[in-house]
Amino acid sequence: MALQKKIVLKNGVTTNYHRIVSLNFVTNWSTTIEVRSYVSKEGRDIEQQYEAVQKKVLKGETLTQAEQRIFDEGAHCFMHSEYFETEYDEEMSVKNAYEYLKTVDKYKDAIDI
Repeated sequence: MALQKKIVLKNGVTTNYHRIVSLNFVTNWSTTIEVRSYVSKEGRDIEQQYEAVQKKVLKGETLTQAEQRIFDEGAHCFMHSEYFETEYDEEMSVKNAYEYLKTVDKYKDAIDI
């Protein structure tokens, strides 16, 4: 799941694809939602390819030539992370976090993808 909405960052970069990377809880205090934004879905695809190769490396598995190239080049895509803090909610799930984000002005009218 992700959100699609054109958002121009302060540095001038336009992002269109936004996903929740993590939810962090401080019991009885707060819930923090980490959102990572990309120029496009293709940027996320590049990151996923790199993450898959990283997992193989961590397991000590042999890489193909194509995987080695991906590993050597790294995840060359623009990523911007932002954190949103809200009241503690022990029932907060990733799905609920996406619904919460759509109440934040920045993500208002975003489309679920």
